[in-house]
Amino acid sequence: MLIFEDREVWSSKRGRRAVSELETQSVESIAVIMHFAMGDSVLTRPFFVTLREFFPNAKITASIIANYTNGIPEDLVDRIHVSAGKYRPRPSFFTKMKTWRALGYHDIIFDLITSNASYWVTKLNPAKLKVGFMRYFYHYFIYDLAVTRSDFHFISETFLHQLNVLGLEHRWPPDFQYPAASHQPRKPYVMYCATSSEPSRSWPSESYAALMARMAEAFPEYDHTLLYGNSPSEEAEADSVLEMAGKRENILPEKEADLERSAMLLRHATMVVGNNSGIRNLAIATETPTLGLFIAGSHFNYWPRFGLHHVVFEREGGASSVERVFRTAVDHLKRIEKEGSR
Repeated sequence: MLIFEDREVWSSKRGRRAVSELETQSVESIAVIMHFAMGDSVLTRPFFVTLREFFPNAKITASIIANYTNGIPEDLVDRIHVSAGKYRPRPSFFTKMKTWRALGYHDIIFDLITSNASYWVTKLNPAKLKVGFMRYFYHYFIYDLAVTRSDFHFISETFLHQLNVLGLEHRWPPDFQYPAASHQPRKPYVMYCATSSEPSRSWPSESYAALMARMAEAFPEYDHTLLYGNSPSEEAEADSVLEMAGKRENILPEKEADLERSAMLLRHATMVVGNNSGIRNLAIATETPTLGLFIAGSHFNYWPRFGLHHVVFEREGGASSVERVFRTAVDHLKRIEKEGSR
């Protein structure tokens, strides 16, 4: 194999030698460190799909952290390694060290997160080749090969850059291969995800209520379904949104029972409208058209520039108006209908 080097790639002498000795057919074990919450975990799927294609004989391990266990691509890996997480009582450093070392030897270790814990996992376990992202000066001491990480690319593509540097191409658009059960709704529906585990990322509840009411009036042929979150606070907020939206035959609640059911509901929606949250990322992974509402932070790394995905954000920051989101949602839904009829 070769390293496809440019100014966004760093490699050590050891790394260059290791890559020159690697052959895709002879790689027997690969570990991927992905200490992510559900939203980012589901977006790693194209990375694992590509690994399976180019390293058919490799046993693949997903290295996760104990407090983030949802969204792991279990159908695409052979083993799951669990590092001690941030739970109470907090584990001692020696307990963490023991779990970090349990990853063991691999031909290649990919670190997709570059966190303090992932540095330890990468450093403490031997491998022929260790690949990660550049961050400050740490990559000089942790990895053999590193690439820059940009917040202006969709995050699934950014993960894939660690494979591109080895000359491995991926499918376009990225292939998620997300398994989801079939669902027969009573009529087409738009799904709204009005809550988030981080309230600072959420569009206001009263705005969601106003949007749902206006969309229900503009598109009576659709059900307009609000997906509830699992936490008590998210459930209370969803109750408030429905109450403010008013009673209409085509405005409906849907309880989020588990990840499998949520994926099924999202996959069969005509469009998903939601905050920058794990649920919207799950909709992207099920290849459902989305409209993302961004309040703060970079929107580019969670905005797929393929498929039928769009975002609404304010260049000056803050929440967009109901009128602006409504107009965008109408245009986007019409575009989805047009594309779907071809």
